[in-house]
Amino acid sequence: MELSINEDIEKSVVHYKDREFCIGQSGFVQKTSFIQIHIYTSCIDMLESENNYHLYDLESGERCTVSYMLNDRVQKEFYTFFKSRIGSYASSHSIQLNEDESNKVNLIDVNDFSTIFETDGIQFTSKT
Repeated sequence: MELSINEDIEKSVVHYKDREFCIGQSGFVQKTSFIQIHIYTSCIDMLESENNYHLYDLESGERCTVSYMLNDRVQKEFYTFFKSRIGSYASSHSIQLNEDESNKVNLIDVNDFSTIFETDGIQFTSKT
């Protein structure tokens, strides 16, 4: 399992070998049988530093999505919560959602969010 994770991480950073002088650091947070590894990289020839987060199932050693980690009940609660929050925000800011926007809200998916494990919870941020 460790070899599988290490090999995947090595593949994800190999492209930095061709860059000009790079520095980086890494860290991890484990939640139940999942681990998220954070790799921060900054190179002289990069316009911006990069933060990359990799989520792994510790039982298989395979990279996985957040939806894989959440059971059906938790996913349903996630969708209900975020749909409610989006509706409340639109209402309190006098925003009228058109049909296309409403359909997008109804199709919301947990994998549409950047997910960062923290020691005291999980942070979800919209990718768009």
